[in-house]
Amino acid sequence: MALLDNYHRMKNAVDVGVDDFFAGSPIAVGRDKKVSRTRGGHLAYVMRNIGVFVLVSCLAGALMSVWPVMALSGTAQVIEPAADYWKSLPENLDDIEIGQRNTLYDINGNKFAEVWSENRTTLTDLNQISDYAKNGLIATEDKDFFKHKGFSLRGTARAALSSSGGGSGITQQLVKNLQFYNLAGREKQGQAVEATVGRKVRELKLAMGYEKKHSKNEILLTYFNTVAFGSPTTYSIETASQYFFGKSAKDLDLAESAVLVGSVQNPARFNLDDPDTFKDKYKARQKDVLSRMVSEGYITQKDADAAYAEDLKLVYSKSSNGNCTSSTYPYYCEYVMDFLSKSPRLGETQEERNVILQKGGLHIHTYLDPNAMSIVNAQLQQDYGNDNHLAAPTAVVQPGTGGVLAMGANRDYGTGEGQTTVNLPLHATGSGSVYKMFTLAAALREGFTENDLAFSSRCPLIDPDYDTPEGGITNSDSCALQGGFMDYRRATALSSNTWFSELEIKVGVEKVKEFSASVGLSAPDTISSRSLAYTLGVTENSTVDMAAAFATFSNGGVFCPATPVSSYTYADGSSPVVPDTYDPKSDSCRRVLSEMDVQCPTC
Repeated sequence: MALLDNYHRMKNAVDVGVDDFFAGSPIAVGRDKKVSRTRGGHLAYVMRNIGVFVLVSCLAGALMSVWPVMALSGTAQVIEPAADYWKSLPENLDDIEIGQRNTLYDINGNKFAEVWSENRTTLTDLNQISDYAKNGLIATEDKDFFKHKGFSLRGTARAALSSSGGGSGITQQLVKNLQFYNLAGREKQGQAVEATVGRKVRELKLAMGYEKKHSKNEILLTYFNTVAFGSPTTYSIETASQYFFGKSAKDLDLAESAVLVGSVQNPARFNLDDPDTFKDKYKARQKDVLSRMVSEGYITQKDADAAYAEDLKLVYSKSSNGNCTSSTYPYYCEYVMDFLSKSPRLGETQEERNVILQKGGLHIHTYLDPNAMSIVNAQLQQDYGNDNHLAAPTAVVQPGTGGVLAMGANRDYGTGEGQTTVNLPLHATGSGSVYKMFTLAAALREGFTENDLAFSSRCPLIDPDYDTPEGGITNSDSCALQGGFMDYRRATALSSNTWFSELEIKVGVEKVKEFSASVGLSAPDTISSRSLAYTLGVTENSTVDMAAAFATFSNGGVFCPATPVSSYTYADGSSPVVPDTYDPKSDSCRRVLSEMDVQCPTC
């Protein structure tokens, strides 16, 4: 009872911090110092602070080991090592990164996908949360929240004497959750929940440090944005409200607020995802929350009874599974996330980029044009259909930006008949005869005139200085039609293999490779200066890359690398820090042909 008496004497001095005990006590920390017992004020101050220390020890489960030492060895001998230990503990949480949703928007600003590692929606203001939820949380978890500076003496003492655990206030709970869900410190995740004396004391000091840097409203908002509500995998009050009740957190009624707030104690035990198993448990916990709200004067008993009797309408409204499969445009969504995971602008290393994407919270604006996408898909269905054995990947790239407006194939996303999970427009395949245009472009860049682009080609074409298939290079129809003398217009119209092979000899295979590389196409070392078939499209390129390369001709000779992303920011308008190693020229538009050269094929 002496401990309780000491607590009651201290309860009106809740602003006294544990640091004050070690820093301001007249005991100091030197063992040779003597405590004056003639100064009643000093002794009372010492005893009050010893009471704080004892309460902390109780919270940590260490009372039985500390008290005999204090009795036998003297207070100062206990304080010195305790003070050293306390001062050695961290006061601030560093490098905290909590997973949030990445949201993808089309070119019109409409959301078409949400991707996350943890299903969490972040609110920016407490006004976006129902007063019932805020009051219920305070009444249930920490009724002295607005009075203390990190921990509740009342709760601490109650937990210490009851041996039932608990007692942690809202700030302490938040500190524990921030450490547990910290993506930047997953290797230390176990430390956040270990049942040890050290963890409890460390958590207490971190809570006090957190309150020094954050207002009570900021702490409450972060709590509501971080912890799990309603189930172990539904993070934040907004996500839970939308999922379980199909409404925003600000619109939660008393019954809904109480059941969600009650679940934070143990989301697995009070799991709204499985009413058949857990309904009795979460209803009992809801009743407990309502009772505490009555005790604290937030609601009347009549309000509580009505809320408890209310039939909870659980709707389980899930807008996304956290990946691209539930998106309206799964292939495009996958393209966006894969593009960002490889972007040197987002992060210097793959690990850094993965952490940023896992952390989430990005609002990613893309070039996806729903109208263009509809046209592409309709045309593919009309011309080929999903049951055609030929797959027809298609991409539409915007000249001047490289923005991919649309992409698709005559396959739905999935694993069934007529479906695939392979992103065909991004899958590199043989380029074919369309590649001949890059040999023509290389010639123009090398200064070839219209007169230079009119000549005869051998058919079949066999040249000892070049590698050709057995029987030489021929044409698909006949030498009479596609061979002989012709200019570049007729050669292009007829897609003459022999004419473009002759042009490649005149230009040089290496020059064709150089131009191909300048517009983002494949120019592998396996293609030597003897590889005459290069102009015929024997190397593999994706449909998206080919479309971006062709957009160069529509953009006056300026090549823009293909990109699905126009911008990305966090909710506050900031962006991930761009690495010093990032070279803006690597993915920016660049001139590869003069305007005159580009106009020549159309003159």
